Amino acid sequence: MVLIKFFSILAEKAGTREIKIPIQDGIKFLQILSKIFNQTDEELKKYICKEDGTLKSFITIVVNESVISQNEISNLKLSNKDVVAILTPIEGG
Repeated sequence: MVLIKFFSILAEKAGTREIKIPIQDGIKFLQILSKIFNQTDEELKKYICKEDGTLKSFITIVVNESVISQNEISNLKLSNKDVVAILTPIEGG
């Protein structure tokens, strides 16, 4: 099971702060996106994905407190018990 956490506006778009997804060890993050979208409001997908289904550049993925670079996301493999946070840039002012 992987725990997916949403913060700030993403929690609003998802309609929840977290979901759990059963996975097989070694599955790629991008392969579970459809499972994430099946368990959340469709507004989340519109907000974080481009029309081609890839993540927008402002989205940050953090796995077990390690930030994943945009170049690493396509090859990111997950294991059971991983905690994945999906974030937007911090806003302030």
